[in-house]
Amino acid sequence: MKLDIYIDRINKLDKLLEQKTTGTPAELAKKLKISKSRLFCVIDDLKYMDVPIKYSRKLQTYYYQRPYKIEIILNFTDLSIKQGPVNLF
Repeated sequence: MKLDIYIDRINKLDKLLEQKTTGTPAELAKKLKISKSRLFCVIDDLKYMDVPIKYSRKLQTYYYQRPYKIEIILNFTDLSIKQGPVNLF
């Protein structure tokens, strides 16, 4: 998987979690353009990293259990050039 696509998906997931608008697992998988089984792997990976994700059957959405934000920072630095890092995301 391309890194930029993965980062975009995680950023989109963060936004949907914050807004509590993920929908059901099937709906969220469709929004993220991944399979339901892949979605469960992503959710499990994030939970393993102590991201407080919960699912409400009543509201039919995933959400953050407490205020939370996922930030992915990626720096590319050409060490042959004497200048600062280039921020792409």
